[in-house]
Amino acid sequence: MAHTEVTLTNNSGVLVPSVDSIRVVSGDTIAFSTTDGSSAVLFFSPGAVAVLSPPPSGPVTSAGSEKITFTFTSSDPGAYSVFFETSNSASHPPFPVQESGLLHLETDSKGSGFGGGGPTVPINTSGVAAAHSFSAQAEFRGGPTIPPNTAGVTKPKSED
Repeated sequence: MAHTEVTLTNNSGVLVPSVDSIRVVSGDTIAFSTTDGSSAVLFFSPGAVAVLSPPPSGPVTSAGSEKITFTFTSSDPGAYSVFFETSNSASHPPFPVQESGLLHLETDSKGSGFGGGGPTVPINTSGVAAAHSFSAQAEFRGGPTIPPNTAGVTKPKSED
């Protein structure tokens, strides 16, 4: 079983991970820590929460030089991502929902969302599993665009 160490570097208030993504393989472990011992808050997508043990229940905060370690419980493709912040009260973009066999380590330094937009799911900050509500925006990492659902929508009658 493989073990991956992810180090977060604080670059002017933006936590930058040492790698962009990690293959999701059942039994493999992943550990998160910061280079300077500062705290970090990890926000996992609903898909990532479902394949991590112990499962995170809302944002996970590291204290100082503490390493936060998880084990993957599945190798199935899914919408796996984690977003890093310096505080629990930060404003968060929604998660991408494009499936892959990777856990994407995301940084939103411009406040534009993960991967430049695309199908998304809102971030769960309450510790309760987030509902899957999708938005149709620009493509995410070259993936398909989801058109808006207009089924059952009727246009108002025009007045003549």
